[in-house]
Amino acid sequence: MRLKASLEIRQNIKEEVECFTKLYKETGGNFSTGSWSKNRTQKILEKTGIFCYNPQNNILDFGCGTGTYATILSKTFFHITGVDIVPTNLKVASVNGKVTRYVLGDCNALPYRDSAFDIVVCGQTLHHFPCIHIPLEQINRVLKKGGLLFILEPNKYNPIISLQFKFRRYWHFFTKRWRWTSNERPISIFQCQKELKKSGFYIKKTATINFAREYAKGIWHLLDRHSFLIEKIPLVNLLGGTVMIIAQKK
Repeated sequence: MRLKASLEIRQNIKEEVECFTKLYKETGGNFSTGSWSKNRTQKILEKTGIFCYNPQNNILDFGCGTGTYATILSKTFFHITGVDIVPTNLKVASVNGKVTRYVLGDCNALPYRDSAFDIVVCGQTLHHFPCIHIPLEQINRVLKKGGLLFILEPNKYNPIISLQFKFRRYWHFFTKRWRWTSNERPISIFQCQKELKKSGFYIKKTATINFAREYAKGIWHLLDRHSFLIEKIPLVNLLGGTVMIIAQKK
């Protein structure tokens, strides 16, 4: 176990904080850690089925960033906590929307007791951890038995996502409202399933979604509108831009 722990690549927390603090200063706080518009984020969350659950459930937005998911979830759920390691992210989040509370904390060692939450939402966060086994164990610890984990992450097998990560160091030439860190890696749906099982989860549902860019035009717009059909085609359905996994604590 000690050898395994020593081989695990740890998240560079200092780089995460410096990166998003710099982005906050450059944009005057006018930025979002989410990749999609509020409307699209709402639709993607609806696709997970999370809104079918009891509004009284205690929810943790894991690595909440600027509160993209928490803001939308707070319209349905009454007890939401957002945790993030970057103070400026939480500063933006507190302005963007109301949530039960935002907490400054390390997702590698969550500042919560065991079995504290009914649901954990992990939206575009796991890819900030070089070794996802570490945060998954923390999520399992703070979830109640039978609690649910909703994962939405960039898909390693999507060619556009793969190129974005490969050339991430040049991305600031295209947009000033986003930055990348060396921690970030696209998620393999198969590797994620493997790590979830090792961390004490059942897999309830897996899929890839987002087969076209949000503001796609022409044929790509049609592709986006009919993505529900593409998701049913074997092999092709592994190429969506986003990995969606719903898991349950054993």
